[in-house]
Amino acid sequence: MKFGETLQLLMEKHGIPQKQLANVLRISTTMLTNYTRCILEPDFDTLKRIAVFFEVRTDDLLDYQGAAKQERTSDGGRASAGILKHAAGTAADFSGAGQGGGAGRL
Repeated sequence: MKFGETLQLLMEKHGIPQKQLANVLRISTTMLTNYTRCILEPDFDTLKRIAVFFEVRTDDLLDYQGAAKQERTSDGGRASAGILKHAAGTAADFSGAGQGGGAGRL
């Protein structure tokens, strides 16, 4: 489920009008409409305020677990394993940064 769809469901479930939520989040109603229509996604600070307001985790708002689960079922977990292997390699590349007078491999 996309972020905007999740946000819309939370607003409906809790009976929160768009104008009220926009005021609480310190954003315009136009910006909130763009979120709920999946046109834009919030910055980190706004995402955290949304999570606190609805008492949910940011992971739940972004549906990371659902996306990872879908990826595992569609490819048998190969993509997730590949991403983890790449991330480990990237971390190793940066572990030598600052040694030998170089700026790392950027």
